Parts: sequence; structure tokens; C-alpha cells
Amino acid sequence: MRIGYYFAASTTGGGVYQYTRTALEALLGVEGNDYLVFNATGEDLTNISTHHISHIINLSKPKHNSPTWLDYLHQSVSLIIQVLLGLSLFLHIDWIVWQYYRYLYKKPISQINNSGVDLMIYPMSSVLSFLTKPKAIVAIHDLQHRLNPQFPEVTKWGIWQIREFNYRSMAIRASMIMAESLIGKKDILNCYPNTPPNKIIVLPYLPPSYLQTKLAQSQVKKIIVKFRLPDQYFYYPAKFWPHKHHTTLIKALIICHDRGYKFGLALTGSTRAEYSTLPAVTNLVRSHHIEQYVKYLGYVSSEEISALYKGSIALVMPTHFGPSNIPVLEAWQLKVPVIYSNVRGCREQLQDAGILADPTNPADWAQAMIKMATDHKFASDCTHKGINKLSNWTEHDFRLKIQRMICNIQ
Repeated sequence: MRIGYYFAASTTGGGVYQYTRTALEALLGVEGNDYLVFNATGEDLTNISTHHISHIINLSKPKHNSPTWLDYLHQSVSLIIQVLLGLSLFLHIDWIVWQYYRYLYKKPISQINNSGVDLMIYPMSSVLSFLTKPKAIVAIHDLQHRLNPQFPEVTKWGIWQIREFNYRSMAIRASMIMAESLIGKKDILNCYPNTPPNKIIVLPYLPPSYLQTKLAQSQVKKIIVKFRLPDQYFYYPAKFWPHKHHTTLIKALIICHDRGYKFGLALTGSTRAEYSTLPAVTNLVRSHHIEQYVKYLGYVSSEEISALYKGSIALVMPTHFGPSNIPVLEAWQLKVPVIYSNVRGCREQLQDAGILADPTNPADWAQAMIKMATDHKFASDCTHKGINKLSNWTEHDFRLKIQRMICNIQ
């Protein structure tokens, strides 16, 4: 079978990039197929094993190294278009959106339709899954506009209507849908009840292959010193979206400091996010004079990510979104305990392999952080439980399930 794979996640895309890359590497382990990768990132994919790939087809121009005035103009125009599309959908003038999509994605639609692929796999949600002719397997991992509409990044300025149109169209058009958990499958069925249950395959996340599990302690120490982190710190890899609750962590850190625990906090991930909470976070840090304890590291290399995990007391993740999150798997892979949000989905992912805390309650997080830092046996037990959970779903299992999906479509 000739299979196309849509690679649209840039290296700064956090968990989306990690899943896209890991899924491709697992897919290439399924022999007997001809693989084409449609690269829509504008980035070089040579850091990914291309041994079994017949062709890499570039769908976009290379990106600038830094934002230009044209980028900012494009963002402004994009917001206006987003509002207009959202208004069109609100007024049930759907044909405007269809025409706009066909114009905007004219090049990739043509390239995919003329590539001769029998099947396209979209490891992240994409409108191309319902705009192109080949059969499609598409991931639907994020229905947060339905589940958590209180957050502006998934509802404001027309984005709710656009997301709803896109996901509904994907659910109708796709030959199969990938969900990352049983809860994710339930969410799809609850939101789009006309979707046949056997059309949805649960394909859980895997920890990224680029994590350096055997990184020497001397190198870990070197990277910690480079970033000027204190000896005891927690790690949170996340963009500054409101649903990530960075301010909860800062307030928890302040409580810990008031109690005599001078913990640090390492923050990685792009600082550019819609409705960014970075200004609020920096103001809070500055007003409590804890600048030396909170480090905004931005985008870091895979080696540095691995070191930041391995040197930390624990991963802290007060996100409001799920159902599953890749950093939890990263932490377990690198033998690091986890403090996680006590919300639906996250609870089921963590189970008893860590501490759950209310993502909006700083006192909860402060208590959990102190517990994890001071009770070494408990932290070690959490780590071992996490490692055991990883063994229940391996890359081999991932490949077998993908292979069965492909066979079912044939």
C-alpha cells in the first residue's frame, strides 16, 4: 500500500511535535508499504530516520529564523479572517469556509490528490483529512472547546465555531479516527454521537524516542549550571496558555519559600502563545523577588530537555487539558516522579503513580511539592509505578495497532 504521512508539527510544537515524530518512526517499522511524507513545517526532517521513506514532499516555504514585520502583519490578518470565518459558521454560511479552505490549501490538496497514495495518515488534526480524496486516518486528541470552553484560547474570536466545524467534518469524513485514550474515545462519541464506535481506535501516546535516558550525571550537572538553576527545582515544559496555569505554580513556589523550602522552577517551551500568561507570571515573580529561582528557558535541545528532567525533583503539570499529556510519559521514561492535575483524564493517566493536585489551588501544589521533595521513598515509589505503567504500552504495541488499522482499511 502507498501511504502518505502528513508532518505539520514544527520542533517548537511541544507535545504535538513529539507525537508526530514518534508516530512516524513507529509507522516506518511496519514493513511492506511505500511511504511518502508530506512536510508542511518548512523545517529539515533529516534528524528523523528516513530509511523507509520513498519521498519527502515539501509543502511550504522555509521559515524565517526570527519574526519579521510580515509575520506580525500575517498574525493580524489571520485574526480578522478567523473572526469572519467564525461569523460565517455562526450564521450557517458554511460554503464560505469551504471555499476559503480550498483556496488556502490549494497546493497541498493538489499534491496529495496527485501523489497516488491510497491512504493518508494525519497524526494531528488537519482539515486536509476532509479536503483531499484519499482515505484518511486522522487523530482527534483535543476537543477542549467543548470540554473546557472557559479558556479563551479554544473559544474566543470565532475559534470555537472553526474548531467545531473542523472536528465535526473530520469525524464524518475519516475512514478511521485515532484517540489517545479510552476517555478520548468517549469524548469523541459524546461530542459527535453519529460516529460509529468501531471507527475510533485508541492509540495511546508513546514517550519520544529522542529522550536521552543514559545521559551522564556530569552532563546533567553541566546543563543545570548553564541554566543557573538551584540544586532543588521542579520542571514544567509548557507554553504560556491560560489553561496551563503557570501562575498556580508561581504562587505555590512562593508558599514553599515562605515555609523555608527554596525550590526553583525551570520553564521550557515557546513563550509565544495566544492569550499568553507570561506577563502575569513575570510580574508575580518580580513582585515577590524570586527571579533567581524561576528560569524561562524557551526552546531547548533534546539533550537539555533530558537533563532538565533528570536533574529535577519532579515534573509539575497543572494543566486543565487532557485527557493525556506526553510530558508525563517523558518523566517516567527518565525516572522522574510526577505531580499532575486532579482533573478528568489526567487522573486516569496518572492513577497512583504520582500526586494529584487541583490546578487552580496553589496550596495544593505547594503541599505536593514539599511532599515529593522531602519523602524520598514516596517519590521513588511513584517513579517505579510510572516506569511499570510505561511497560504496558510499547512501540511494538503501537506498530501492531497501526498495522491492524491499515489492514482494516484495505
